[in-house]
Amino acid sequence: MSIKRNLPRSHINARNYTFDAANKRSEELEKGRQIHQQNSLKVNSPPVVYYQQVKAGYTCTCHTSSRPNGDLALIDDQRVEPEAEGSAFGPKTDVYTIDLKNPLFGSTHQMVGEEPYRLVDVEDDLVDDEEVSEDKVAMFPDLFAKGTDCGICYRTGYAPLWNPIGRQRVSLTTHVAKTLDGFYVNQSTSPAVFERTDRTGFVEFMLQIPKYFQAVTYAVYNNTIRLPDLIEYQDQPINLTTLREHAGSKIPIQVRAETFTHVVLEFDLGVILQANFPQLTATRDYNYFFNLASVSIELPPSICNPQISDVIYVPQWKRLWQIYDVAPYVMPSGTLIKTTAQGRLIAQIETLHNLADLFPLK
Repeated sequence: MSIKRNLPRSHINARNYTFDAANKRSEELEKGRQIHQQNSLKVNSPPVVYYQQVKAGYTCTCHTSSRPNGDLALIDDQRVEPEAEGSAFGPKTDVYTIDLKNPLFGSTHQMVGEEPYRLVDVEDDLVDDEEVSEDKVAMFPDLFAKGTDCGICYRTGYAPLWNPIGRQRVSLTTHVAKTLDGFYVNQSTSPAVFERTDRTGFVEFMLQIPKYFQAVTYAVYNNTIRLPDLIEYQDQPINLTTLREHAGSKIPIQVRAETFTHVVLEFDLGVILQANFPQLTATRDYNYFFNLASVSIELPPSICNPQISDVIYVPQWKRLWQIYDVAPYVMPSGTLIKTTAQGRLIAQIETLHNLADLFPLK
């Protein structure tokens, strides 16, 4: 007569650990495949600057004349409110506030999908004062129908708009000016403009310099026009050596251009990104390739989460493409192998072409 004993099931039974071992082996293979794919895409792949669209920002001066509250050098406050009367920024013209805790126009998919933009309830979300007239608030549903080009926000209505991966981009506008000496802000234009009233006048901004960077590009703009004016520090043209001496800290910089709207600086943090253009190897006519209205772009897994409306800039070709379709190749475990994107060539006459139109700082 046999006696059955209730013994615990052995943890080394094949049925208990086969799945875990197989899954672990599969993940190891996927990681190797990801590395192999990334290395293969580097063949004949030029270095690129990938501008990823920012999901939230502050209202551009082409849509409002008010300034954000809080630290004007950082613009980390979440509300935009009117400036007090009698300030250097002109008379009080806006009496509404805008909540920017959420993206102003919804997500990127809302901008390019079936719903071109998110209609907001202006009575509940925008208006905090009964004195606001309907004509002032009516402009918000019509933002994308605005016909005037803006070199700051590129008609989107908010800034900053794009942030390059592996770089730090700074846009200094009338919202973040610290000191105006011999200047005033003309808010009757779109966007608002710094205008000089004294030959020795200047506009001062506080610039936060990254602790580590390799190169810097910059430009002073009057809306969509790039100016030849320089940026100064302690009455001397700023240079790369000065920025490296103050790396990791804030310094005051001055601009003395007679008329300008904003200043752009871009710090290269040393991250190298490459993208593959399969159609380049399929044709011997390079001029034809550089003028294609639409191209396929293979993005390595190091560029994760690409979105529609992102911009890819190839410095050696001086060409920009804006993504209008993405198809990620993801393994069942969630490992991203690559992303195939479709991009349209941005023409030189488009305002968006100014995104990478910067001078190298020496």
